[in-house]
Amino acid sequence: MSVIDAMLRFSQNGEVIDHIELREELIRQLEAGTVTASEIAEFLGVSRPRVTEMKGRTRRIQQHELVPLAQKLGFDGLPSVETLAALLEYATSAVPKVRDQQAALRLYARGVRAGLRWIARDSSNQRDPDFLEKQVRPAVVSAIEAALPESSQAA
Repeated sequence: MSVIDAMLRFSQNGEVIDHIELREELIRQLEAGTVTASEIAEFLGVSRPRVTEMKGRTRRIQQHELVPLAQKLGFDGLPSVETLAALLEYATSAVPKVRDQQAALRLYARGVRAGLRWIARDSSNQRDPDFLEKQVRPAVVSAIEAALPESSQAA
């Protein structure tokens, strides 16, 4: 299977949401403090009161706002920037000091790969800090620890 085939299969299996589900996710993230109304307003190029209207369910998300807002809220099928930052931090903190830089990179890559697999299993959980902390972090650490015997260069 080519990379293109793999990407097509992955993208075709993505979750499909409507404007109501997207609005509810926006409200959830606003209330959780994951995003701010000002941040969303600036991102969409609308005034802050328009976001307040969305939160109050008196304004529909406009058609031209659907895709960008879905991506901003993490519905693009890819991990959010925040999720990736957490994943990279987990891997960075789990890789021990080693003399061989290539060995360190391999360990780091194993950890990141394991974390991405966990996130891909249930992409809807990627916005849940508990999922990241309780599921993804242990998977990253475990993958790196399992690879340590291969890397006998530990300092």
